[in-house]
Amino acid sequence: MGLCLCVRFDQQSDFMMSAYLTPLENYLPPEMIINILSYVDAKTLVNLRLVSHSWKHFIDNEVWKLKTSREKYRSLKSVDPKRKLPWFVYYLICVKDPFEKNLLKNHCGQEKLTHWDIISSGGDRWVVEDPPQGAEKLPESEEFGKLTSCFATSYHSCSKEQTIDLSSIGFGSKIMDELQPLIEVSEWYAGRFDCGCIYEMHAVLLNAERKPLHKFERRETVNQWEGRDWYKVSHTFQNYGPGVRFIQFFHGGMDTQFWAGHYGSKMSGACVKIVIPAEVSRGSSCESESESEEHCVTALP
Repeated sequence: MGLCLCVRFDQQSDFMMSAYLTPLENYLPPEMIINILSYVDAKTLVNLRLVSHSWKHFIDNEVWKLKTSREKYRSLKSVDPKRKLPWFVYYLICVKDPFEKNLLKNHCGQEKLTHWDIISSGGDRWVVEDPPQGAEKLPESEEFGKLTSCFATSYHSCSKEQTIDLSSIGFGSKIMDELQPLIEVSEWYAGRFDCGCIYEMHAVLLNAERKPLHKFERRETVNQWEGRDWYKVSHTFQNYGPGVRFIQFFHGGMDTQFWAGHYGSKMSGACVKIVIPAEVSRGSSCESESESEEHCVTALP
């Protein structure tokens, strides 16, 4: 196991010393060492993995799991408590707790059009309605919380998008390429009771050059007199391969009667979440030599 450093100064010279390295397990049982290490901060714990093979084994197989079990991390809410994850996943959870979180900002229009890149704003332009006009109130769903607002489109195309930089929020190449977490995208849409409309939603996985790797598209037409109810569109990207660095979310719509005002499609609760997959490939943890180990550490946030 690890080493205990005992230092003795030579009485004949202030600049000379001799160090005696003693195995730490000679002093403490493994259970106590694991418990002590579980209280060490995450970034220090990553460095302690490099002390010895024994420390690396105990930290990766026991310490991280014990450490994260003491807190109610959102990232672990869908993970079996008995399951052991790769160490770098535990590290990311301790530092940022980024899984199971909506990565889109202003998803219900609670901040008007802030954080959205407007592609088109035809007719009488985008508008935020609170509550939705000519439609049912928002469903009771976790995407909304206590929010009651939605975006509404007009009689010509209204569209906008957000692009999520995964590395900026902790999902670097190590996580995306080796863990291959699920990418869940969803949104609620509705029409009005008196006017037909068109709704569109696209979700695109992009590489480092922002070129598309995978894409999901949905287009719905709501007939006149058949609107007002809310429907959910959802899709899960999985087994998408290496290289995903950005996620682009696009939505938009318009009415089909060309009526002045905001009789087009409505949307709210847009959501993009990264979720820990049910299984992790065996090669996902760094178990090779020191060069690969160093790469693992430097690739983390």
